[in-house]
Amino acid sequence: MLTPAFVAAVVLAAPAAAGTPEDALAAVQDRGYVRCGMHRSGVGLAEIRTDGAWAGYFVELCRAIALAAIGDSDAIRVQEVDDLSAALALEAREVDVVLSSIRPVDAAVDPGIVFLSPLIEDQQMLVSFLDGVGGVDDLPPMARICASGHPTMQANLRRALAGRADSVRVMTYASVDGVFNAFFSRRCDALSHHHYAILAQSLLRSPQRTPMWRSQVVLGPVAFVPSVRGDDAGWIAVVDAAVRAALHRPGPVPEPIPESVRDGLAARVQTIANSRTAIFDRTLGHMGGQGFPPPPDLPLPSGS
Repeated sequence: MLTPAFVAAVVLAAPAAAGTPEDALAAVQDRGYVRCGMHRSGVGLAEIRTDGAWAGYFVELCRAIALAAIGDSDAIRVQEVDDLSAALALEAREVDVVLSSIRPVDAAVDPGIVFLSPLIEDQQMLVSFLDGVGGVDDLPPMARICASGHPTMQANLRRALAGRADSVRVMTYASVDGVFNAFFSRRCDALSHHHYAILAQSLLRSPQRTPMWRSQVVLGPVAFVPSVRGDDAGWIAVVDAAVRAALHRPGPVPEPIPESVRDGLAARVQTIANSRTAIFDRTLGHMGGQGFPPPPDLPLPSGS
């Protein structure tokens, strides 16, 4: 497990984002709410309900951050982002945190953004409507794969296709909806995305909650991580403390948090930790039997 001292060291060493450094924590408190960016991943993760409200696991984590920073878990605004717009929204200070980021292959891909401890570790899958696809070599010549354009998932897919990339066409999409709309409208023969999104989107699109594909293959690991701008150590520490508490990995409140915030924050972080099971139950937990393991077996990074 990363110690608070280690987290503090990483935070303090993080390079500043482009532009003038900002007291992001003070800005959030003055504004009165936290702006969370997230992908519309599907049922249980992040979805827009029929009443227009966002719901899901990432939304609950946004509420945990708002409770830690402001003392009000309802003080949130959710902005939909995709693989292309997430970093831009952070850099433009349109959002305070992105909760559905995928950990990049190269941590230096954007030195102005800090990627914190993983929320969930997952697997990138290849699923297909075709029979008998036990691996990428079983796809027919000129097969079309709908895939996320995220660099991490593209790297996993390139490795898997290294022996036959000439005969496979990869169609990339920035948004989760874009990938799955193309797949379920049969514009491609296979789909490559992370396992949780495949489950969540299938539940969203299949009232019978039954698999809508015939085969699936594991391509490689992916991890969801919170991402924030690197120009305010105090805000980074608040986000890290809140998320760790929600994942039942709390520790002492890190030093970069201003003294004026620390006293109340410790109690709020404990409240978040006490709510961990409830957070899971009202999001991923209601899909029991669909592949989302309950606490304490939620997939978390070993050694973190």
